[in-house]
Amino acid sequence: MKKIIKFCHTFIVLNFYSFSDKRLRKGLVFGRAFSPLKFSSNFFSFWFGKLNYNNIILQAKGISGEDNIKIARDGTYNFTRYLEKKLLIKIVKIIRLPFSIFSGYITSGGTEANIYAMWVAREWAISKDKKSGAEKTYWIISNNAHYSIRKAIQLLDIDNNSRNEIISVKTDLLGRGSCEKIIEYIKEIRNRGNDPIILPLTVMTTECGSIDPVREINNFITESKFDNIFFHIDAAFSGFFLPFLDEYKDIFSLDSLTSIGLDFSKTLGGPVGAGAIIFRSGLERYASIYAPYLSGNADQTLSGSRKGMDTIAMYGLLSVNDINDLRRESLEALEKTKYLVKEMSTINFIKLFYDPKLNYIVFSLMNTGKEKEEKIRKILRDYSISSSIVKIVCEDRELFKIIIRSNHKYKNIKKLVKSLRLASKI
Repeated sequence: MKKIIKFCHTFIVLNFYSFSDKRLRKGLVFGRAFSPLKFSSNFFSFWFGKLNYNNIILQAKGISGEDNIKIARDGTYNFTRYLEKKLLIKIVKIIRLPFSIFSGYITSGGTEANIYAMWVAREWAISKDKKSGAEKTYWIISNNAHYSIRKAIQLLDIDNNSRNEIISVKTDLLGRGSCEKIIEYIKEIRNRGNDPIILPLTVMTTECGSIDPVREINNFITESKFDNIFFHIDAAFSGFFLPFLDEYKDIFSLDSLTSIGLDFSKTLGGPVGAGAIIFRSGLERYASIYAPYLSGNADQTLSGSRKGMDTIAMYGLLSVNDINDLRRESLEALEKTKYLVKEMSTINFIKLFYDPKLNYIVFSLMNTGKEKEEKIRKILRDYSISSSIVKIVCEDRELFKIIIRSNHKYKNIKKLVKSLRLASKI
């Protein structure tokens, strides 16, 4: 009886405080990419989470989209191991990845996916160095790369190792990694030899929503026939958005692509703290750690034990919502973005960074006195719109961003506009 009373008391207290987090669900958060969890994602993980489902190692390796995946009859956590393979096949088909045979696993999000990719890339490069006698590994990293790439560089001790050279790429006026500079650096390296090159690019950057020149770089690599290039794409913000737009439906169908990192919570409505890393089959051997008590005597993931409920949630979401549903939501987000841009362009203290074509609105403040600026910043904070110092070309710029999702209601968008208009009269 005492435990029952404690349980009920805990439930009441937690239920009360949980309502403090309802702003995202109500569509009042404009400066973050997170989407409220869809019902299908929430329900399936809740229902099947009654048991302790976990995934332990890199189960999904050497898979083809045509494989007839069957559930295992022996081993542990067969249900989520089975779903992980089925889910990755779904993702590869939905976003049109070029991998006929691939490996990968469900991660804790885009950050883990990027760190894992850089870990595999480093080990891949070391292996290449040993075989060819190469003297260095070159890391070509744009200034707009997500901080998780820098985190990986530090964790892997890349920046303190003389066998590695990090080349920073300036961004252009739209916040994209300079295509000309990337190509120039690759040519310079290849003129000196065939040392490994690791190239992480971003499709929809965190601060600007910019798309690095992945198509142009892919064309250059394939036409030049340069090899020994590990080409990774960070698609945390775009993986489940751009492929549903006609102009970008083949954005990830790149012959030279090595790996891609995804996040399920950005625009899609999947669980926060969940994503995927998918790469060409065989590369998992570079992240193989001897673990004699595991199946196959190895762990080939970064995190080890993982939450199987994220796999269940995403499989349920992508099974209930087909490509047409996802395309409709992407187009809804674009229409709402277009409306908000039109309204914001008439507010005298807002300067748009560029003419938005996607669901990102990036802007700076101008023509404001100190008192007025403080009030404007307070309004923006009320809608979770924050600023970042972003390096554009060689200049540091303070930029604000708004990310529109299909679940943003017009009434809340109009409420934001009204608040900004009132601030313009101060």
